[in-house]
Amino acid sequence: MVIDRESGRTPPSAAERMADHDRRMGLEAARPAMPEPVSETLVVPAPPPRTVAAPAAGLQQAKHEGDAANRGRAARGDRPWGKETTQPESRRAQPAPARIPDRAPPSPGRKTITTAKWWDAKGPRTVQVGPRGQAELNAGLIAFLFMVLAITVVTALIALPLLFVAGFLALRFADKIVAPIGASLIDKALATRE
Repeated sequence: MVIDRESGRTPPSAAERMADHDRRMGLEAARPAMPEPVSETLVVPAPPPRTVAAPAAGLQQAKHEGDAANRGRAARGDRPWGKETTQPESRRAQPAPARIPDRAPPSPGRKTITTAKWWDAKGPRTVQVGPRGQAELNAGLIAFLFMVLAITVVTALIALPLLFVAGFLALRFADKIVAPIGASLIDKALATRE
C-alpha cells in the first residue's frame, strides 16, 4: 500500500487522477460518479452472519408437500415440455440417425475419413478404411510426426532462426509439401485389404 508521507493519506488511484484531469479540462464523464474512497478508520466490520437452525420436521413437511404437488402435476400431465405420457423405453420411437441420402451407410469395423486439401493432395475426399488400413494410417502418421519432431529438434539445436523459416515455409506451402505425403499415406491405407 502506498501512503503519502506529507499528508499521511493514500494517493488517488489512476482512475481518480484521470477523472480529476477530465474535470479540469471541462470534459464530463458519461458514467456515474465514482464513489468516495473509504478510509480505513471509517470501516466498521460487519457482524457475523446469524445461523438459524431450521427444525427438521418443517423441512420434512415441506419436502412431502413438494413431492405431493409434483405427483399431482404429473398425474394431470402438466409438464413444461409438453403432454408426455409415460411409456416404457421399448415403445418410444427411436430417432433415425442423420444420413446423407447419396452416401451409403458405413460398414461395421470400417472408419470413414474425410480429408482436407492441405494435407491430402487428392483431397478433399471421403474414404472408408478397414482395421488394417486404420493401423497403416496410424503408423504412417506417427512416423511422419516423429520425423517432423526429430527435424525440429535438430534444427533448433543448430540454428533457431532456421526453425522459424522452416515453420513459415511449411505453413505457406503446406499444400505442396505436406499434401503429397498425406495422399501417399491415404493411398497406402486404402491399398491394404482386410
